[in-house]
Amino acid sequence: MFTNLRAAKVGRYEPQEVGSIVSPQRISRGKPLHCIDNVTTNRYTVFMTTIQVRTQAKTKKNVQKILAELGLDMSTAINMYLVQIEKQGGIPFPVLTENGMTLKAEREILAAAEDARSSKDSYSSAKELHDAIMKE
Repeated sequence: MFTNLRAAKVGRYEPQEVGSIVSPQRISRGKPLHCIDNVTTNRYTVFMTTIQVRTQAKTKKNVQKILAELGLDMSTAINMYLVQIEKQGGIPFPVLTENGMTLKAEREILAAAEDARSSKDSYSSAKELHDAIMKE
């Protein structure tokens, strides 16, 4: 039989059958009464899925070692990463090229270099370039 922790008397607990209606006076019989809050526990079903990732064995081993020092496993770290992507609406850190620049900055430099190559102005020395810049 299930019981509900509806009320407790000083010094002892009197369980009540779930669904029964008992007046506080009947339980306490005129003595001080301590009430215990009812607690409702909800169960949430979490649907999980599997992701398979291919990576270099050396990278995986090194990352597992780092994560172990942090008290995390690979699955937890990847889940943290995915949650941050979702919250921030993108990758949660700047993605850098092999030159240490963001992709946008590298594209701007390459465009400027192409613009310089296609320019009709050309200079035979640094001094000649310097003088042209100073005239502008």
